[in-house]
Amino acid sequence: MRILDTYFPVMVTVTVFSALLIGFILADHHILSDIVEVDETILFWANDNHNQFIAKLMLQSGNFYLLILFYGFLVLMTLFYDKMKFMQVLVFIGLYVVVCNGMIFTVNLLFAHLRPLYMETMAGSMQVKAVGIGKQFGCLPMSSSLAGIAYFSCLYFKKHYWPLKAMVVAWAIINLYTNLHSGWNYPHEILIGVVISLVIAHFTFKLYLYYLRRGKLTW
Repeated sequence: MRILDTYFPVMVTVTVFSALLIGFILADHHILSDIVEVDETILFWANDNHNQFIAKLMLQSGNFYLLILFYGFLVLMTLFYDKMKFMQVLVFIGLYVVVCNGMIFTVNLLFAHLRPLYMETMAGSMQVKAVGIGKQFGCLPMSSSLAGIAYFSCLYFKKHYWPLKAMVVAWAIINLYTNLHSGWNYPHEILIGVVISLVIAHFTFKLYLYYLRRGKLTW
């Protein structure tokens, strides 16, 4: 935990200043157009590189009943891991989900745009589409919160629970990649959503530790 306590805030700070630097660089319209081109290239690459099995797997990974089964399993594992602290950690996980999804929902309201798969200039070139699954306008993927849940789980469960950690991380990656694979989000939107969820998950876990210690909180 000491390494995470030391380096995670540094990583966040570097990310913020890097974003500011990139903002100044983007004043050059040629650079901006190049970045947009790279963004679209990655989107088309993820959309084109598939087979029928992978396509069906990606499109079904967000199935409501499958999500219920997965989260039910994760809750049961949390219960078996530590029955005494189960309710406490469940409250903080719920807090994380509410704050993270609330922030992403707010960003989507403020910066919503037509999704790539609905754009006339791009839709015709896409091999896999998720039309009809959600709203035509949006920004950050709501599934970004899965990255934070995976991070929270990796911090919470001990080392010998690595198969469970690997499964949760893999589930988050599959769901996030699905948004890219199906033309639902641009790569930069997924990246921003993941960064937001990781930051919120980190500070939520620190609050959980503070609640347990009832002592000094080290950010």
